[in-house]
Amino acid sequence: MIKLKKSDFGGDIISILTRGMYSDPRDALREYVQNGVDARAKNILIKIRQNTIIVEDDGTGMTLDVMRRAIRLGISDKNPKKNVGFRGIGIYSSFHLCNKLTIFSKIDNERPNKLTFNFKSMRDILEKQREERFNNKLEDDEVISLQPLLEEYIDLIPVQEEDFPKKGTTVEMESIEPEFFKSLLRFEEVADYLEQTIPLPFNPGFKWAKLIEEKIESICKKHKVTFELINLTLQINEESEKLYRPYLDSSFDPEPLKPFFIEIKCSNDFFGVAWGCLNSARGTIKNQLRGFLIRKQGFAIGQRDNLLKYFKRQTFFNRYIGEVI
Repeated sequence: MIKLKKSDFGGDIISILTRGMYSDPRDALREYVQNGVDARAKNILIKIRQNTIIVEDDGTGMTLDVMRRAIRLGISDKNPKKNVGFRGIGIYSSFHLCNKLTIFSKIDNERPNKLTFNFKSMRDILEKQREERFNNKLEDDEVISLQPLLEEYIDLIPVQEEDFPKKGTTVEMESIEPEFFKSLLRFEEVADYLEQTIPLPFNPGFKWAKLIEEKIESICKKHKVTFELINLTLQINEESEKLYRPYLDSSFDPEPLKPFFIEIKCSNDFFGVAWGCLNSARGTIKNQLRGFLIRKQGFAIGQRDNLLKYFKRQTFFNRYIGEVI
């Protein structure tokens, strides 16, 4: 057995992990929305303006103890069978995106709490260390380890009721890095990403929207599980819109046939539901929505063509729009 010291775990591991897992700045939006869904929120608002991003939810909120445990890296209290996030890294998803992350949260009948991460100071120290090591000016025993790095630049305190009076959680990302902020101001691109990855309601402009929602909900109810949907509003500067799943009648040519449904189960174990709509003509769906997308608790996993190998011919796959939830 080898005895390890805290100095054996360099602070740079947080930069390596977050840069590798969240290379797209929109991934941080998904992560904080995911936390809201796991907290049973029904409504979430994302606001992007003046170099700041705010994600508000009306979920159950977090106690001081829960917020303290959320700081842990690679450890999560969440159940992977019931929750989407469970790796214990998502709270750090904006590490390279913003200079400061502040989280306010409140549960019923308790004081709110504020959790603050000074990401810029962490990054500055890690960058300075890299330069010193490159120039052979830093010994191994002088490298800052992960624990003191987090202890120095994370703060958790109770706040007054008037500072955050409502139940739920608000995430504020301040001073967004310029290289990321420009792309996050493109409303259509951000909306498209969220519509394809978040468990949103089906669009009223889709002929079979109500039928699909009701059918999936009835199947889930039969198996005593919840079909999670979230009302999400995106606001970028003065433009604001409620978002839906991206399926529309116009995705098909000329129209979608009535959807089919498959319960995914083995013996007494229920895993989910698959639904699909076939193009009424013998033609390919004309946009990137063709094929089937795997979702866990409503959140997209991977790409649509991941399921292509299960079809005998690609032409069959390309005539469908559907999901495996």
